[in-house]
Amino acid sequence: MSETAAEIELSKNPKFISCFAWAILLTWLAVLPHTFFRLFFGPRITHAFSLGHFICYGILSYLLCPYLRSTRKILAYEINLKNSILIAFGITFFWGALTEVLQFTSADRIPDMWDIILDCLGAIMGVAIYSILSRLQIRSQQKLSQSEEFSGITLSDQ
Repeated sequence: MSETAAEIELSKNPKFISCFAWAILLTWLAVLPHTFFRLFFGPRITHAFSLGHFICYGILSYLLCPYLRSTRKILAYEINLKNSILIAFGITFFWGALTEVLQFTSADRIPDMWDIILDCLGAIMGVAIYSILSRLQIRSQQKLSQSEEFSGITLSDQ
């Protein structure tokens, strides 16, 4: 079975690989029993779990945004900054809900609605950070191009 050019390009895209690897890690952590975490963090890990949900899903949504922007088009939709943020949030919400459902398969893990809420808040944080950094980058590029245009005018006038 031969791979198409799109499949080969997708598998070599480092942005895709980082998103996929992070999502697999989150899924693996979601189905591990609590006893595994208690070995490393001790008996009082409830706040660490809450912070972990927030940060991990924030990272996932942050990683998804540049990957989605690099694809340029999904189905018939153009992917601009706003669309990449909305799609990244949707995927992160879905993945968080899916991992909570997968906790039914774990021996001592129970799905919790608060975890999904923390996943969503983390996703909002991740896309907000990406949005702010992207806008700052766009502004700095615009200022740089304006300064190059201005310096070009002054040099040719001399």
